[in-house]
Amino acid sequence: MKKFFLLPIICLLGWATTLNAQCVPDPNLADSTIVLPLPYQDTIPGSGIQDTACVGMSFSTTISVLVPETITISGAAFGVSAITTDTEGGIENLPASMSYTCDPPDCRFLPNEPGCLEITGTPTAEEAGQHDLVIAVTVETLVDLQYTLPDGNLVNGNYFLEIRAADDVNCMPSSTVDITENAFDLRIQPNPVRDRATINVNVPTAGDYDLSIFNAVGQRLQHQRLDLTTGQNQIDFDGSTLPNGIYVFTLQNGEQA
Repeated sequence: MKKFFLLPIICLLGWATTLNAQCVPDPNLADSTIVLPLPYQDTIPGSGIQDTACVGMSFSTTISVLVPETITISGAAFGVSAITTDTEGGIENLPASMSYTCDPPDCRFLPNEPGCLEITGTPTAEEAGQHDLVIAVTVETLVDLQYTLPDGNLVNGNYFLEIRAADDVNCMPSSTVDITENAFDLRIQPNPVRDRATINVNVPTAGDYDLSIFNAVGQRLQHQRLDLTTGQNQIDFDGSTLPNGIYVFTLQNGEQA
């Protein structure tokens, strides 16, 4: 029986994250996953740090890790014993108000054992803006390899951490639950999905919409054109042909997604 997650891309106002819990490794990561979310690339839906930090508010965001048994560099495959980062100072460009912890606590991630890295803190006004985070890692092989990722070579993209002022629209209390006037409200039941599910979507305007399903590396696996009515709609989803993994879906009408 398949078990996989669908992560909706919805037109929400940004929200302030106020969680402060120890990260828990996700046992359902796809075998092809090394990190999730992937570093931000504009061609990959759901990539990059999705949580917005707000000045004066407790913040938390998690990066999941699943190390493969081998890694290919310049066309050559190397067996991997572990990928490690320092328990302090391993994330460069991290605001001074923030720190991180790992599971496992020594930040030594073994092949095929799900792990995670959690960034927490309460940002200050002086830290407002965009921070381009990179992670210094050691890939333990026959010869240890040092990388600072993403590097634009071995790993593309960016881990941009956005810190907004406390009065920014993304940080207002109402933005934690309210959707924009023209937003799509999307829900999937059950989630995780076991072969079949129902997608509940509330749209402000009737018309033709495009529903697409992407895997964790941004490949579109399914697409269908939907004729939706104003208000609540129910869509039957058949995921029986998809392998186990984490998936992202998008709904678009040509104006918003």
